[in-house]
Amino acid sequence: MFQISIIEGKNPVGESAAKQNPVSIGGVDASNNIVGLVLGADGSLLLPADAATETTLEAARALLASLDGKDFATQTTLASILAKIITAPATEAKQDTLIAKDFATQATLAEIKNFDGGIATGGSKTTIIDTGKDWETNMFAGHTVKVSVGEKEYLRTVSSNTADTLTMATLPGAAASAIIGTPGTAEVTVTVATEGIGGNEYTAEVVEAPGDDDNLSASLTGLVLTVYLGKTGGVLDNAKNTATLVAAAIDTIPEFTAAMTGSGGVVPVAAAVPFTGGVAVVNVSAGSEYQIMRKTHVQLTGSLIAKETNKAVTVDTDILTDYTATANSNSALMVSTNTAGILKLEVDGVLGSLNSGTALDAGKWYAFDVLMTDGSVYNLQFSVNATMQIKWIGGI
Repeated sequence: MFQISIIEGKNPVGESAAKQNPVSIGGVDASNNIVGLVLGADGSLLLPADAATETTLEAARALLASLDGKDFATQTTLASILAKIITAPATEAKQDTLIAKDFATQATLAEIKNFDGGIATGGSKTTIIDTGKDWETNMFAGHTVKVSVGEKEYLRTVSSNTADTLTMATLPGAAASAIIGTPGTAEVTVTVATEGIGGNEYTAEVVEAPGDDDNLSASLTGLVLTVYLGKTGGVLDNAKNTATLVAAAIDTIPEFTAAMTGSGGVVPVAAAVPFTGGVAVVNVSAGSEYQIMRKTHVQLTGSLIAKETNKAVTVDTDILTDYTATANSNSALMVSTNTAGILKLEVDGVLGSLNSGTALDAGKWYAFDVLMTDGSVYNLQFSVNATMQIKWIGGI
């Protein structure tokens, strides 16, 4: 049985006009539960503060729609996970094993990428010094180092290292030289003691001594090296002018060193011989940035100047087709020969010895850094007949 009663209320003090004269409609349902509604004076239904509104119902509908299609765990998938946990549970021993693993961290990954490096505190064309390091001896032997000097970067192989110094293959830089004497009989290779392009300013001349019985001598006046050949009774005396004695006389001048080949006497030359082959020196200095990389194969990229396999070479004759440089750049020259001899670089028709004038040994590979000047013409010559392997890459 459901009983209904209508009760007219009174305004509580301070209520707004919209809530004046509320009316309660109440009753008791079949289970004696009290039910009822409250109407405002205008007949609108007054709801509790936490009652659902059209806005909240729409929000609930949108939420339910967003859940549609989600791949929620079901009782089956949860049971599968539980079975795996039971079969192979995590144990303290397994956790200890993981803790002991040497996993890569951000720091170790950075170390792999950048093996070591820094800013040099000093160095030379063959060394990089960093007094802030404490390396193990020779730990970088065989690795590659990239070093920045000026606006250029150079890659070189490290041969050894101490606690704070890397020793590497040489950076560019060569001393100028000139050859005087009689080819094949009594040759003297004169080399400027200081590397650099300044040595290309020297010339050498060989003349007879002014006196009839003067001994052999050598002197430097300005940029001219003069060798005075000894005479006896007004005639050149080969015994006074052997290649060995001429080299010894030149060696007394601090600006030069000399090496001889052959045992005959040196004869005068009609014209002064220019010094060539001097290359600007690249030295590592304080502030040079360097980076040591792990052992790897380094591939040179650039333009191919020459690639000759089993090239038959004629003594003192151009080996290659003339190459004209199209920019100021570095180049890498690699040479091997079956016969020992002196390799010469020809620049704009002027010859200069490579390898400091020392003969290349047969059966070995030699590598040279050759700086090229835009517009200059380059070639090679060899002092004997030989079969050679040549690879020359420019623009590196």
